[in-house]
Amino acid sequence: MSPVRHLSVASILAVGTYSVNSDLSHAAAVGVGGLVLDIDHIYEFCREWGLREGIRRLIDQTLGGPINVPNHVQFWFHGWDILLVLAALSISTFGNNHVWLFLFGAAIHLLMDQTGNPGAHIGTYFLSYRIFKGFKTKLLFR
Repeated sequence: MSPVRHLSVASILAVGTYSVNSDLSHAAAVGVGGLVLDIDHIYEFCREWGLREGIRRLIDQTLGGPINVPNHVQFWFHGWDILLVLAALSISTFGNNHVWLFLFGAAIHLLMDQTGNPGAHIGTYFLSYRIFKGFKTKLLFR
């Protein structure tokens, strides 16, 4: 899924949240949650192609250029199981609305990836599944 689409949806969520409760920190929490997961793509691209080439490929792809797919994808933050662990920790530790809004934004991001990447195996967006498959792209995406 395009980072531009994630940015658009995260912005809409943030504006919607602000329009409901006029709390800028709540809007920021949901907006950041909708975007922050993609930070792991920077790591993936740089690990595969080196810092300079990885950043260049990531920028090109973001701007509509060719799709670049690393041979191994860890995507540490793209995982329903990670969100469940964070939600459980939030219930037992944080109990903070900002955390819940952040998790909501992240869940929307994952839902967009899950439905917007038709070549992905259904288990691809679980970190545990990616670990089980050895992070091999050819086993996670068609």
